[in-house]
Amino acid sequence: SRWEYYVGLDEFYAERKRAVWWKLYCHEKSNSLKSGVTSVINDNIMTCLLPRCFRDVGFLDNRDFLKRVTEVKRNEIFDNMSIDSLVMYGKTAALQIYSEFHLKVLLNERYTSIRNASLPPQLKTERFREILEESKVTQKKLTAVKDQVKKLCEIAENPSLYESLLSKEDIIKAMKFCIYFGNVYSNLISTLDNLDARFSARVNDPSLSLMPHLVVLLEYWKSISQVLLRFNDTYSLNENYFHYSTILIIVMTHIGELIAHLTLEDLVTIFKI
Repeated sequence: SRWEYYVGLDEFYAERKRAVWWKLYCHEKSNSLKSGVTSVINDNIMTCLLPRCFRDVGFLDNRDFLKRVTEVKRNEIFDNMSIDSLVMYGKTAALQIYSEFHLKVLLNERYTSIRNASLPPQLKTERFREILEESKVTQKKLTAVKDQVKKLCEIAENPSLYESLLSKEDIIKAMKFCIYFGNVYSNLISTLDNLDARFSARVNDPSLSLMPHLVVLLEYWKSISQVLLRFNDTYSLNENYFHYSTILIIVMTHIGELIAHLTLEDLVTIFKI
């Protein structure tokens, strides 16, 4: 139900309140990712309609978005959005998707209870398999969002092509978003990495390897490295370095597994940054 109609609030003011709520949501969830402190927002009981940019493409609320996000492909509605609206869509979408994974896995005692340490290897294997299946669903949703807002990535990869079409501020916003999005994905991999260690005494099964996720993260890192080097001022580079360093730490932690996917140019890029 739409609470706005029951309190006599007209659509103009209701939309302003929704915008404030979702800005606060993104701020709180981002701080939670950065600090590692559990979010105080319970997504399961949210009733606020999604921002206008979501409703324009057919998503009504949080549950509707999480259920159907993979069904909606990039289209002219996304491409005609302003940079601010597209960034808002991408950021809010990524945080809702990661938050769903967080609720289902990290806040689920089935996977995080200390009692798991005493489980037999076969049962540990099954538990970790469930986690990986859930992570695949999350990755699929994040990939769908990345495709929907691909315009931002295109701008970040070739900013010179858009200098006559967009303001410098809009180009920087697109570049910052691409780095931020990679950071959200890196938090998913970091979570899997920690749970992998917790369930390490399980049956050896190649299908339970994190390698597919790590390869995807490596591609994010390579792309983000180039975006970071395109910033023309030290302030913007420093402002976004935290998100980059989070990804870099995971890549370096698994350098032995990823070395075959790295080139000399990739290693030189680290020193450049």
